[in-house]
Amino acid sequence: MKKTASRQPKRPDEGGVFRALAAYVAAVSQGRMRKGQLFPLCIRASFSKCYEFNLEAWNESASQGEFFSLPTLRGICEDLIVLNYLKSIPTKQRDLLLSKLMAHDVHTRLATQKGFFSTARPLQPVLNPQLSPAAVTKLESEIQTVWRSHGWPNMNRGVMPPIRQIAEKQGGDILIKLYDFLYRLTSGTVHFSVGSLLRTGWGDPPHFTFSVKHFAGYYRAFSRVYGAFMFCSYFELFGRFLRPDNNTKRKVDVIRDSILSVVRWPEMITFEEMNIPVPDPGIIINALGVVLSRKEKRLLS
Repeated sequence: MKKTASRQPKRPDEGGVFRALAAYVAAVSQGRMRKGQLFPLCIRASFSKCYEFNLEAWNESASQGEFFSLPTLRGICEDLIVLNYLKSIPTKQRDLLLSKLMAHDVHTRLATQKGFFSTARPLQPVLNPQLSPAAVTKLESEIQTVWRSHGWPNMNRGVMPPIRQIAEKQGGDILIKLYDFLYRLTSGTVHFSVGSLLRTGWGDPPHFTFSVKHFAGYYRAFSRVYGAFMFCSYFELFGRFLRPDNNTKRKVDVIRDSILSVVRWPEMITFEEMNIPVPDPGIIINALGVVLSRKEKRLLS
């Protein structure tokens, strides 16, 4: 069999490319509260968060705590899905919805905070919720009215449709499957999971030592590939808000090509941990040449 390693695309310095975008991101991260600008400010804030996540993922001097950053991937994905859907709502209704969601979130946080501190630390003064039960009911009704006018005619409970439903209404399949993938992956880090707990054990059976650091390289790869994937997605979904210049576009193209050229994207469950032989990467490497030869390359096609 002919060797295929030589045909693997050359890898750029992704961390260096991200760092080279610092000046552009610093400019984009500036915002000013004005009427009708709440949505663009949310995009700027979310984009800045995604960029800083990627900087951390490519920080070679960082500790081996990549496991603890995984839930942020899901948060960024949810930002993309919700903001992309809100893009289709008229500005006035969109800003009304966002402002009322923010007010409801503040109230909910204050009420939850009060419940915790009154039980665990009753002598510490904390801010208390300001809205009466009637005001909360009215606020929720107003939020539901906006959602009913823009895709959820039966929205009579809660203040947000399920994120997966929001993804489904946008057409295409990639955002739905990305959300499913990251949701299931990160569920093992924030919910009880026997498998996620026990897979941290390494050793010679029947003796094991448990530590999330055993998978540090694996989780680092997750953060780098899927963090960069979503970073590039901001430009595909919100280009008119981010307004990248040609130099920035070229750098984003380098990151996008780098993602596409990765021979093996990190899997949720690997061949190695299931003791199954890893398939020959040669077939994938050959296919990458076709993908990278396309003039127009998009991740959310």
